[in-house]
Amino acid sequence: MPNAIPCPCCRNPIYFDLALLLKGEAFECSQCHSRISLTPQSRPIVAEASARLEELKQKASRQLDEKPEKQ
Repeated sequence: MPNAIPCPCCRNPIYFDLALLLKGEAFECSQCHSRISLTPQSRPIVAEASARLEELKQKASRQLDEKPEKQ
């Protein structure tokens, strides 16, 4: 599933690849041509938040798999 963020100017979705965003790439709104990117200082913060989110998703998935089915 592609990632998207609302354009800060026109609210049109700007689709982006998180790995590329973390490497410093900028992504452009197809409607108004505004660009989004991360500052070098923000990249480690976003990378850590993304990793923690993935850990939580995996933990929740494991918990769902472990729940006994009601009959």
